Amino acid sequence: MAAMRRAGGLQWARLVLVAAALLLAVCAGRASAQVDVEVEVDTGADAVTSDALCSLREAVENANAGTQVHDDCAFDSAVHTNEAGITLVLLQNVSLEAPLLFRNAMPVRVVGPEDAHAAITGNGATRMLVVRSMHAQVALRGLTLRRGSNDESGHGGCVSSHGVLDARDVLFEGCVSDVAAGYTAGAVLLHPTSRTTLRRCVFRDNRGHSDD
Repeated sequence: MAAMRRAGGLQWARLVLVAAALLLAVCAGRASAQVDVEVEVDTGADAVTSDALCSLREAVENANAGTQVHDDCAFDSAVHTNEAGITLVLLQNVSLEAPLLFRNAMPVRVVGPEDAHAAITGNGATRMLVVRSMHAQVALRGLTLRRGSNDESGHGGCVSSHGVLDARDVLFEGCVSDVAAGYTAGAVLLHPTSRTTLRRCVFRDNRGHSDD
């Protein structure tokens, strides 16, 4: 009888070990499916061209499409999913000629290089970022958004957001939304559908307009 109990105990222990191994495998599979592979933006030009350099616009358009539209920027649809998202690392300052539009539900994180800020500038001619869809999710980390400008009523000079905007350690500087009538936001305009988090952000020398 004792021998049978010992055998039963060993069998139970084996079942527990097998179940634990299966659970670990499932957890590891989920973790690997959500690995966030960084994509390096290695040019500051606002270009969409086959030049072996990944521009910020090309990387954002890949994220919007959910597939590799532009071969210059790495994109893996098996890794860059609506759950895992994608991180775009700016290796140098970026100069924009038109706003970047974020439309997809895929979380997009735009970050500066480690231990440094990268700047995105509108050169006094365009606002920089538009979170177009209420389902779009954009996170900004370690950036300076500088010299954005917009002359359309109701839009911020740096950023206009209808969706999720999470900005941390970001400097908004020298952005202008100067419209002859109405109310505008100099740096960031948050529409009613926007859900916003701002932490350790600085607003400096931005200008909006008010009828008052």
